Amino acid sequence: MVVGHIITLSSDCPAFCGWLILFTQKKSTMKLTKQKKQLLGLTLVLIASVMMIGFTYKSQTKSHSSRLLMVGIGYGQKKCGSSSFSEAISYEYYRDCFGGNYSDITNRIKKQLYDSYGVDESNVSIKSSTKSYAVIVSYNKEIPGWGCSVKRYAVGFGNNYDEALQDAVSVKKADDAGSRYNFQTFFYCNN
Repeated sequence: MVVGHIITLSSDCPAFCGWLILFTQKKSTMKLTKQKKQLLGLTLVLIASVMMIGFTYKSQTKSHSSRLLMVGIGYGQKKCGSSSFSEAISYEYYRDCFGGNYSDITNRIKKQLYDSYGVDESNVSIKSSTKSYAVIVSYNKEIPGWGCSVKRYAVGFGNNYDEALQDAVSVKKADDAGSRYNFQTFFYCNN
């Protein structure tokens, strides 16, 4: 007589684990040859190996454990008299609240700045953080001795809005302590 046992594996197990069906026979009718015993032993080792791989498999292409906030600032040249200085043209931001691929997001931001403003990818500065909030402020930095100013953006990150704003203001003050700033935008992830 054959008795069947069906073992259903966890939903965390990848699809290749599928269903595992083991059949056992009563001792009185079980007559295994040495070759069948070796095959059964190898089969059980293989099944155990596949189960271990299935239960420990983790995707390496995307991390779902942390957020990623990113800002790209595109720069161009501004003429001031007989010289030119780097000036911020615009910015693009992106948030992935469940983790993301840094390179893919960087390329997406650079493409957006190129498509919208003609900024070459080598003229894009990327700022990123895994904190919850980001704030962007703008200001005009005076170029001493040239009688002109250039536009700049400062990006700040924090665990709440106030921290992110203070960080952005600190970044701005480190570049230009004297000018006033204008709030541009903020964005965040709730997780």
